[in-house]
Amino acid sequence: MISCNQNIKQDPSGKHKVDGRWRGAAGDILIEIKRTNNVRDIRSALVALAYALRDDAPTTTALCVVTQSKLSPNRLLDEITQFREMVRPDLGHRIHLLTIDEGGQLRGFEYASEPEFSKWLMHLVATETSTTSAGRSNQQSVASTLVQLSLRGEGPQTFKALQEACGASYPTVAAAVKEFTEQGFIEHQSDRRIVLKYLTHEAWLKIARAHGANRKVLRFVDPTGQARTPAAMAKRLFKLQAQGVAQNVAVGGVLGAMHYFPGLDITASPRLDLSNYGQGTDFVQKLDAALELTSDPRAKAVVVVHVTQEPPRFIEHDQGETWASELECIADLIEMGLTREVVDMVSDLNHRKMHAKEGRTP
Repeated sequence: MISCNQNIKQDPSGKHKVDGRWRGAAGDILIEIKRTNNVRDIRSALVALAYALRDDAPTTTALCVVTQSKLSPNRLLDEITQFREMVRPDLGHRIHLLTIDEGGQLRGFEYASEPEFSKWLMHLVATETSTTSAGRSNQQSVASTLVQLSLRGEGPQTFKALQEACGASYPTVAAAVKEFTEQGFIEHQSDRRIVLKYLTHEAWLKIARAHGANRKVLRFVDPTGQARTPAAMAKRLFKLQAQGVAQNVAVGGVLGAMHYFPGLDITASPRLDLSNYGQGTDFVQKLDAALELTSDPRAKAVVVVHVTQEPPRFIEHDQGETWASELECIADLIEMGLTREVVDMVSDLNHRKMHAKEGRTP
């Protein structure tokens, strides 16, 4: 029976990095996670685990977790079988391969049925895959950055400034600007700087939907049905941040939207939406110890973490409270189906921007 666990990035010797280690009474389990459709990636992971096992205790086993893959179970079985035939028997029989299907079920490893292990492993997989997906800047992240810069009143931008703002290459910025220009959202100035035009409600919805689709979403449920209210958990987060915890996490969703637009016509937030700017998810249990990660899209989530590619510079700090950007909040509202409320909010944003441009107070 596995008894305890620890998330790490290195084995005890420090020689071979792994994605995680489960501390068990019968022996540790080294974890390597691969989100891939390429068998070469899996072979590479298996070899890395063999090296790690060679330097570890004889009771330690290793597990290659394959998630979000189009490779068939039979193909994966062939890979692990052939691999075991090629390596030393004392290493081969200690290396296992596990898959996670679309329903979030663990397949192919005896400990997958252990509730504590499966819960820990799913959390590790979610954290590792979200971290790797959030670091890449793409055309949509450039577009989102341009919108947010405009909202913050930072004026016309050069291509170089956009590159620095979102960490993208020149070709990526150029492609994003070209697409936005073709859609009629950008005005090119004589000094080669660009500025965002007035956006219609339809344009706002299109941009926010694309921004939302560019994020990794992690949903947490409370099996006890006694979770704290979203407002209470938000206050708990602010207190933790004052202690140096979860510095790159900000409150979005309904609560964040109401921060920017107090006139939002919603009586209470149905859940706590958080924007995660490259932070792990260990902090979630500190908001409410009963929260569990779920892969079931039908489950009623009480906390939803959005791993965003947006720069952390757009986090707003106000009197000890940490708020996600306006665009993050709008994307959250759209995700919840609150389209009417989004229209009200963007109307207010457009109104403020128009008056700011004219030098008047709205």
